[in-house]
Amino acid sequence: MGNLSNRQLSALGAVAATVLFVVAFGLFGESPNFDANATKIISHFQDHHKRILVATVLAEIAVAVMVAVIAQLAVLLRDGNHRALAAITGIAGATSLGLIAAGVGLNGGLAQVATFGSEAGAVAPLYRLIQFILIGWFWTTMVIVLCVVLAARSRTFGPWFALANGAVAVLLALGGISVKGEGALQAGTGPLCVIATIAFLAWVLHLALLFWKPVEVTSP
Repeated sequence: MGNLSNRQLSALGAVAATVLFVVAFGLFGESPNFDANATKIISHFQDHHKRILVATVLAEIAVAVMVAVIAQLAVLLRDGNHRALAAITGIAGATSLGLIAAGVGLNGGLAQVATFGSEAGAVAPLYRLIQFILIGWFWTTMVIVLCVVLAARSRTFGPWFALANGAVAVLLALGGISVKGEGALQAGTGPLCVIATIAFLAWVLHLALLFWKPVEVTSP
């Protein structure tokens, strides 16, 4: 490990964060639809109580690892003479990670509230409100992705990075407009939100390639 550069360590961190997120989301199980009845939502958190708590811890660890990953991305942009993009990435990254950390933590909290007898009745409306945290998360994460798109256009990373990140940005935007109570644009749990989340995981994993393989920095 002592022979690895900071970039390579960040690449390993991107892989680790992706794995932790995937395992955590798997443990969370299939989330009830936004418009599911209260009984089904409460039962989900009661039936998967321990799994959700474990998933919460794993996902929060992944968020902590992502702090270093986003910081390395900002450094890479700065070293490529994209100082403004680096600053935007740092700010958007802090906001994005704060939102996902809050959403995951609150989701885990519902697993405990669901076991508190009469208070379990509050789980369904709180669950629906928490889904809207994802809206802010999608948009702030899209800002980070667009920073990579702009840097890639100047051949800092290579043209395929611009195309790949552009596609991810579009998918995140689709997740960001999912604010309805049902259908494809269902908030939080709709198919577009699921696809956008998968795109985010793929994006984090692609950062490992970006960090691991040295790139020739070209001034914009």
